[in-house]
Amino acid sequence: MTETEKPRRKRDSSPTRPNAAAINIGATLHVAAVGPDQDPEPVRSFGPSTDDLHRLADGFGQCGVRTVAVESTGAFETLDQRGFEVILVNARDAKHVPGRKTDISDAQWLQRLHEYGLLRASVRLKGEVAGLVRRPSKCADSAVIALRCLSRRAQQLFVANCLIARIQRQCRIAVNRENRRVSVDHCT
Repeated sequence: MTETEKPRRKRDSSPTRPNAAAINIGATLHVAAVGPDQDPEPVRSFGPSTDDLHRLADGFGQCGVRTVAVESTGAFETLDQRGFEVILVNARDAKHVPGRKTDISDAQWLQRLHEYGLLRASVRLKGEVAGLVRRPSKCADSAVIALRCLSRRAQQLFVANCLIARIQRQCRIAVNRENRRVSVDHCT
């Protein structure tokens, strides 16, 4: 090694979140993965019902899980209420992992990436703003009604402006005719 080269530091390859889990959330099936040293059966499948989510949370508690990465908000509230640190992650962060894509491999990769701190948490809204996001249909309905009302008013104003412009044009034409008639009368 020359004098200009700096000695390389050895990278620490130990997990930053040793008690991490992940869930690949699907419409009909949730696949949950924990570390291979946490449970003899590290990957399990659960249904999407509330009872299944409670069983999943119980299983995480027995494995000593403290933090869970999820790609969708489907299980978010249940796990959050049970005391787990839940992070919502972008599925694109784990999209380019090698191997064949299955629900099981996705859950295992998410767990592994989360365990080593390689997943970024998405924004998690709290309080009143979160309530608005969770009930977007009410906000959207109100916005649609307001936009329709504004659109109707704008059309009415457009029609009114068109009518006013037409009346002004007719008045100018009439005034010009009258002025021409008067000027002809004065000349004779």
